[in-house]
Amino acid sequence: MMALKSLPPVRLRDATVDTKIVDGSRIEVITGMLDISTLSSLRIDRSYQREALRGAIKDAMVEAVVEDERFPSLQLGMRGHNWIALDNNVVELLDPVFNVDGQQRADAIRIALLINGVLDVRIGVECWLNSTPEIERRRFHRLNTNRTRVCSTTEIRNMKDDNRSVGTIFGLSHESGFCLFNRVCWDQQFGPDDLITGATFFRVALNINEQPGIRAAHGKSINLVNRGNLLVEEVGLHTFRDNTAQFFRYISGSWSIALSRRKTADHLRAGFLYSLANVLREHRNFWDGRKLIIPSPFRKKLGSFPIQDPAVKQHMGSAGPSAHLQYLLIEHFNYNAREHRLVQRPVVVTKKPKVEKKPKDKGDELSVH
Repeated sequence: MMALKSLPPVRLRDATVDTKIVDGSRIEVITGMLDISTLSSLRIDRSYQREALRGAIKDAMVEAVVEDERFPSLQLGMRGHNWIALDNNVVELLDPVFNVDGQQRADAIRIALLINGVLDVRIGVECWLNSTPEIERRRFHRLNTNRTRVCSTTEIRNMKDDNRSVGTIFGLSHESGFCLFNRVCWDQQFGPDDLITGATFFRVALNINEQPGIRAAHGKSINLVNRGNLLVEEVGLHTFRDNTAQFFRYISGSWSIALSRRKTADHLRAGFLYSLANVLREHRNFWDGRKLIIPSPFRKKLGSFPIQDPAVKQHMGSAGPSAHLQYLLIEHFNYNAREHRLVQRPVVVTKKPKVEKKPKDKGDELSVH
């Protein structure tokens, strides 16, 4: 085995020593607050650790450090049992200490310190003594396998106080008289009366308010929320909210939402909602400027769409809009319709401003002799 590089000891403040029973074995544990000046002494075992974070997630974690948000404690393992107690409940860990769970947090702190210099960063640690690579590998997988990822609905909900588009859609779902009143799930798990997730509800709002010919926002929660902000600026807050409410009232008029249950509410499955929103958005029959309207010839037509047909249902479970389902909806709206066939909505092309070329100075031109 290759000898480990010598590093200064890891230092913990407000340290306490205790024991815990894990899988029938007694483990000596030291907990405390990490002395940030010894952060660089934490080692990484690449045989079980994941790669370092990059991009937007890393930037967000660094920003959280700068804004003094508290992270969960680092889970450490010292491959040995040698430590010394100093004054004021300070402990130095003398043997090699490995960061079992918390590499991304430690990296974010390290980057924040490099960028901003001195910061008052506090993060707790729990260090198991007499650790081994096998023990650390089991701890790593146990901690990360059983951890519940924060869902996109929760991420979007948590931005409601600082984001107008999320705030108004969240408020709509809690408005008495609205067909989905208190039936949108804004938590990690569905409640007994919930029908759709907040993330789906918000994405439908983006789809229906988007310009024709433009692919609706998708991907990470922050991308959705940023697009929501821009749409609110384009169409206005009240129109953004009213269009969303009108869309779901249209569905409720065709298949009662009040009597729906999540397991049987095919008309509220994400794939169907996104596909229907796209069809309405792309046809001028449903629009007065940027305001969604449902003309009388189309009010009852949707209710006769064969939503229970197996050939239709197989396309409703997609995470996004289904091209085939959109085709079936357009065919249904146009069936036996002589006067009220769907008409494509004109695509708005935004022209890039012309950049005038600066004329060359004659002195810059080369003379040919």
